[in-house]
Amino acid sequence: MYKLERLKEIFIVHAKIPFKNRIKEEELRLVFDPGCAVTLVDTSIVDLLGYSAQIDSIRLSHLEGAGGRSKGYIIEMPRFKSLNQELHNFEIACHDLDSHLGISGLLGMNFFKHFKMDIDFSKGLICSIHKV
Repeated sequence: MYKLERLKEIFIVHAKIPFKNRIKEEELRLVFDPGCAVTLVDTSIVDLLGYSAQIDSIRLSHLEGAGGRSKGYIIEMPRFKSLNQELHNFEIACHDLDSHLGISGLLGMNFFKHFKMDIDFSKGLICSIHKV
């Protein structure tokens, strides 16, 4: 069971991504957003962890949302942890985000597609999660 953190009308989850070429990890607060196709992390955080668009990007990313269009890049994380689960060689999109709520990004469908989940939104609980 995993308890989602509620922030106004959205749910927040915690995730961990590694510093580049190190074991140490940074904890992130991400919006639980299965409506977003790809997991998104603010470029300032990715930069702080030692990754760079010039060296680590594998392709460009284009994002369209309520705030308009933005260009970013995709990098592959050697490991990505969230909801007590771990994925390897996981792609994240890096974009400049303007969050006044201390949010590091969005946990998107490219994470959720690896799991079967039973979610009780009224209680903010993931009752079960299993890798498929």
